[in-house]
Amino acid sequence: MIKNIFLLVLISSCSALNVDSSAFGATKDFVFKEKINVDAEFISSRSFSFILVTFKRNQAIFVLSNISNDQIYTWTGTNSETIKTFNGMIVEISNFDPEFSVLVTKNYFLNNNFLDPGNEFNLLVNLFKPDLELLNIRHTSLVDLDRGVWPFSIFGKQNKDNSRLVQLKKSNALIGWNAIDSYFVKDDLVIKTIQSINPLYPSIKIEFFYKF
Repeated sequence: MIKNIFLLVLISSCSALNVDSSAFGATKDFVFKEKINVDAEFISSRSFSFILVTFKRNQAIFVLSNISNDQIYTWTGTNSETIKTFNGMIVEISNFDPEFSVLVTKNYFLNNNFLDPGNEFNLLVNLFKPDLELLNIRHTSLVDLDRGVWPFSIFGKQNKDNSRLVQLKKSNALIGWNAIDSYFVKDDLVIKTIQSINPLYPSIKIEFFYKF
């Protein structure tokens, strides 16, 4: 059954996790640049969870700065850029070009796994450049593919992490937006994702490195 969702996410001011600004000192040299080598040594040297964001030909490190009671993860860059995710889905981007936000009801996401195969729902999104508000985007979760080693290279290398690939189709006939987002899931956590947030821009790739 397709659900239409019209309520804005209310991110609680009370949070399960907060990180002070000193956490960003270790990432000050990892602003957007062509290539960041995130190897085992780099990962082990980090004290906090972080994400590696790849956009166009550049990469940047964002540190986990907040987890709300609604399980919205806020990832912050060194220049106050923020990416908010829920179960790996990007729900807001700010101080970043392009900016993006999703208007959803938190109860839907708390009570339903949007990555379940065959799940269909509509989300209202705000786009910038072009500026479009309350754009209705249909999402359809495709049948997930459970293969230990992927024969193709989505992230520039073969994925040999025994993750499960779930694909989420999004579409809007009004502006001709048709895209398929990919989520790699391991131990019930999204560890990698590729998502389209604007039909005029390339997709954003995110790799998650959890420290909990």
